[in-house]
Amino acid sequence: MKNIDLPWSINNNTNSLPEFSSDERHRLITLSTRRLPLQPDNPLEEKMIYLGLLDLLFAYIYDYRVREGETMSESGWNVVKLAATLSWFEVYHSLPEVVVSFYRRALTYPLVRSWRFCTLIKRDASYLLQHTNTKQWCLKCLLEIREFLVAYPGYHVFAELYLNDYIVWIQTRACESNLHDLGKSLEEFKMKKDFVELNLKQIEQLGHECLKMEKLQDSLKQMSFSVNDIEDEKPKPLQT
Repeated sequence: MKNIDLPWSINNNTNSLPEFSSDERHRLITLSTRRLPLQPDNPLEEKMIYLGLLDLLFAYIYDYRVREGETMSESGWNVVKLAATLSWFEVYHSLPEVVVSFYRRALTYPLVRSWRFCTLIKRDASYLLQHTNTKQWCLKCLLEIREFLVAYPGYHVFAELYLNDYIVWIQTRACESNLHDLGKSLEEFKMKKDFVELNLKQIEQLGHECLKMEKLQDSLKQMSFSVNDIEDEKPKPLQT
């Protein structure tokens, strides 16, 4: 898998702005009259909205890196499987809950399962949320997620339940300073393998042992071939 630059981090340009397609601009016009539920009075409820956004961004960035920025028919499946906000209607109450959930799902469901890859996605998300124009970039990501869900069979309902409201919310109610703070907290959060409770250390140990065994078997095969070659090179007795 190639190490690609994400759109908001190309050349480390912290002032870059996304480009919206004509379809995306039309969608924004269509949703401009959509009314959101009342603003929650409880700060904890507002926090849950931001954490749900982070869950969606994790899934989007994972999919973007896997497809290397190209179009892929399985993007809708990836996003729904990785974002428990969609697949399980999960509501998060703390940052560690979101990060652990993403790691667990990314190490279980999709094709690419790598701790290093998950850590890269975490870093990407923190950069996105701390970007100078983070609201515009988050809006771009949400519009693309919506497009994936509408295109994937049976997933259009998620666009109506979540994405349409999030697209309006990120423009009208989301606070840029809160997004920056979330990105900073994400950057500072140290994820450990024990948090996911998947016995990763034991699995890695077994993997290392299997690799050692395979190398040993390959070495024995090479030694066997060498002995056979020596036997073949021995001079044969003269026949009288």
